[in-house]
Amino acid sequence: MTTDWTKTKTYIISLRGITEPWEIIEKFKQLGIKKHTYQIIYKGYTLKFGMSSAMTTQEGERTYRQIGHLDSFKNKKITGPNGSEFLDVVEKFKTKYGIDIDHNDITIIIWSFDHYDFRTIDMFKEVLDAETELIENYKKLYGELPLGNIDDNKLWRGKTAPRKDVCDNLFDWS
Repeated sequence: MTTDWTKTKTYIISLRGITEPWEIIEKFKQLGIKKHTYQIIYKGYTLKFGMSSAMTTQEGERTYRQIGHLDSFKNKKITGPNGSEFLDVVEKFKTKYGIDIDHNDITIIIWSFDHYDFRTIDMFKEVLDAETELIENYKKLYGELPLGNIDDNKLWRGKTAPRKDVCDNLFDWS
């Protein structure tokens, strides 16, 4: 099932001028974004596509945990293990282009699914499918995956979920 992107709301967040990683979470909170896919872009280069997690407790937490590890945050950067795999992306980017990534030059594009009309009873799967579509489209266009996406989610692509309209007709959810 393909995503109906016309039913998502798109936000663009520039990290220019923020001084502490937690401000990323604040930007997500201000916009009221919970279920979403995202694209992390540095000076026009797509670093990674991702999605919100059902496991996180705060809006934008996954994005915060990844970008928050950047050295450009100086003594305010995150040092824990969660999201530290983003440092591999930073290293790959430095090796490929000879450039250090500064959070001030990062833009995050967010597609919100908070008011999306999900077609199955598995919202998580549909958001994962949307992330997979973004990765697949990038690969078709550029012939490679973004540096931060080590696989293309194909393993999950074939999974199915019951359609919401069928379940609504079979069960009384009230």
